[in-house]
Amino acid sequence: MIETQNEIRVKNQYYFTRMILAYVFGRYELAAEMADEYRKVVPTMRNPRLANEILYLALIALASADEEAKSEARDAAAVALTELEGWLGASQWNFAHKVKLLKAEIAFHDGYVADAATLYDDAIRIAGEHRFVHEQALACERCGIFYSTSGNPRIAGGYFTRACEYYLKWGAKRKASDLFQQRISNER
Repeated sequence: MIETQNEIRVKNQYYFTRMILAYVFGRYELAAEMADEYRKVVPTMRNPRLANEILYLALIALASADEEAKSEARDAAAVALTELEGWLGASQWNFAHKVKLLKAEIAFHDGYVADAATLYDDAIRIAGEHRFVHEQALACERCGIFYSTSGNPRIAGGYFTRACEYYLKWGAKRKASDLFQQRISNER
């Protein structure tokens, strides 16, 4: 049976949305599965989400990589970073915070603690200045995970609290509640 364009479009939207939601809720294996399914549909359907596609596929690759796949994930993130940096010429406003967040995640992945800390703060600041509240929340959450993993629970708690505030500002009450339950109540 041949799928119609509309069926392909719906499938594309379904996997893209599930991929991002799984990532945002910290379910990295499910996000990786959805990313694989999304990639099967993407060649038949390009859309205006390309920059977000590039960003989230890279973030998912880094977050879901086990020891064996770390190098491959790092390479995929580097390619994605180069692509996103190419978009900066079109609009610093729309893409600068995405580039900073991906650079922060790569620095975290590579163990460059000082660089990661600075890049996360840059991503948070720029996303806020440009009114991307949802990505400001995500950058705060990822920064909190960075500090938590680095053995700084007090600093992590501050970033998780800010992330909850931004998620609530964005209207993502369920995500804020999930983050509070998973991270903030555990950091205390």
